[in-house]
Amino acid sequence: MVTRKLQEIVSKQKKSVLILGPRQVGKSTLLRQLKPDLVINLAREKEFLEHSVRPELLEELIEGSNAQLVMVDEVQRIPTILNTIQAVIDEKKIRFLISGSSARKLKRGQANLLPGRMIAYSMGGLSSLELGGELDLKRSMIYGFLPEVFLEKDPSQASDILSTYAGVYLKEEIQAELLVRNIQGFSRFLAEFAVHSGKILDLSKVSSKANVSRTGASRFLEILEETLLIIRCSSFRGAEDADTVAHPRYFMFDPGVLNGLLGGFSLSRDRVGILFEHAVIAQIQNSASATHTAVEFFYFRTRNGLEVDFLVRVKNQLWAIEAKLGQVSPEDTKSLEAFRDYYPAVSELVVVVPDGLPRKMKSGVRVLPLTRLMEEMFT
Repeated sequence: MVTRKLQEIVSKQKKSVLILGPRQVGKSTLLRQLKPDLVINLAREKEFLEHSVRPELLEELIEGSNAQLVMVDEVQRIPTILNTIQAVIDEKKIRFLISGSSARKLKRGQANLLPGRMIAYSMGGLSSLELGGELDLKRSMIYGFLPEVFLEKDPSQASDILSTYAGVYLKEEIQAELLVRNIQGFSRFLAEFAVHSGKILDLSKVSSKANVSRTGASRFLEILEETLLIIRCSSFRGAEDADTVAHPRYFMFDPGVLNGLLGGFSLSRDRVGILFEHAVIAQIQNSASATHTAVEFFYFRTRNGLEVDFLVRVKNQLWAIEAKLGQVSPEDTKSLEAFRDYYPAVSELVVVVPDGLPRKMKSGVRVLPLTRLMEEMFT
């Protein structure tokens, strides 16, 4: 069992809380550890149907149990239940612990997100900050950071869990929630998107290969983003004199889930570099969520080929980061130095590596192992 950093933050919160995050990142486990008096689990069909038919049931259960701390799991299944929750908070001063895995479903359901009454948090997979700075990065690049998978010692079991993740997602998150009618087209799009994850996205090319319309592909991409399965990395526009590529990059939120979609769990030469980039952006996102810190992701690429893997805005600082698996030489820092010429206001220039000792090169570029980078960015 790993103690989640967000648990301490949420436990000190006096208002009701909403935790959003992808399936299987540990939202329900965290909220249950706060010992709610009453648990409503809308992921269970019986409870979902009962509360759908009888909106007053929530209040009746609270009255019957005399609960003061109430947990509602998978709230996106009945967004309108938040109206009842608001009334209960206002009238009875009861505190709620709420989880959800689809910001899209809440938005489309015109959910009342209780401004002033509820604090929203995001939750991702495990961060190295939650692991005491210890991280088996090679294994994580294969199996990712979902808690159940990360803690599973049997590689075949870990692979099985990840291989079924997309199927479970398609069934429970897409089909059951009626987000798309063309589930076969969405499935083809998701498989094709996985091949392009981490690359500059040519949506027309992906839609063509998936045999779906450009409009349909755009909608599917929006669904992936709003159901929290992908991370957008926008083109950085702050360097005004740079002729930059405009299209965004998108990353699957977890390298293990990506490998499950691709149907392979190995660090082959053709995939190891992109998997390391996925591990880097996942750790930054997970660490930001764990510490309740706002973060923005960008990349920088000019039309003449100059590229920086990640630009991360956090705590009013802009970090320019290159991900490098092997030995770092002065040649490997030239893109960061060139970016500094374009944008002198950059706060930090870093080459992130899997492990080793921190060092600073003559150019001013620092070389940091991934776990040290997380410490410096978020503690």
